[in-house]
Amino acid sequence: AFIGGMLFVLQQFAGINGVLYFSSLTFHDVGITNNALASLLVGLTNFA
Repeated sequence: AFIGGMLFVLQQFAGINGVLYFSSLTFHDVGITNNALASLLVGLTNFA
């Protein structure tokens, strides 16, 4: 049970939540300063 629980916790650190959390910084680094456009791109990608 402990190993299963730890796998569940560690999976949360490597999933899409981390990608979405840092997506605004990533878009800012590549030159997209419009937050609404960046959110739209992330939303469309997440939908597809």
